[in-house]
Amino acid sequence: MSKVAVTQWLGRVAPVFDTARQVLVVNVQDGSAGSRQEEELPDGGPSRRIQALCVLGIDTLICGAISRPLAGMLRSCGISIIPFVAGSVEEILKAYISGRLPSPRFAMPGCAQGIRLGGRGPGGQCVCPRCGHRELHRRGRPCSGEACPACGSQMIREGGPSRGKGGVPWQDQPAKGSRNGQE
Repeated sequence: MSKVAVTQWLGRVAPVFDTARQVLVVNVQDGSAGSRQEEELPDGGPSRRIQALCVLGIDTLICGAISRPLAGMLRSCGISIIPFVAGSVEEILKAYISGRLPSPRFAMPGCAQGIRLGGRGPGGQCVCPRCGHRELHRRGRPCSGEACPACGSQMIREGGPSRGKGGVPWQDQPAKGSRNGQE
């Protein structure tokens, strides 16, 4: 089972995570949505928002725009992010559960670049910066959303047609003691 949080505002994905006040938390198991609950995000700065999501045990956050510092903080807690999403929360959940996110259909205006959604396209490998484990990149699944099967660290992208070697600047390593970190 995984816990997914979708930022929401008036039944739609909230346009900016950094200022969102509410998330819908859904337990997803065996390709279907289970229990759901609405949770208020606390005021008092970004670290309180991140801490709230960590305490809730969120595995994946689906949101609109998100600042790089907050994206890094979320990833360091072991939370994968599907950013720059727009649409009704119910449609987005259905698309997520059926494996259709990310998708140009649900991209925020100005964020879709063909079907790549700003990604690197096909090819390349996912590489673990901690232990060096490598796997072929799977289309539609960002390496940054994958944990290394050998040590649990967040994978980074290497190769692919558009940027050559190296990781994406938004990527952070899980903190020691985090859900995906080791040691």
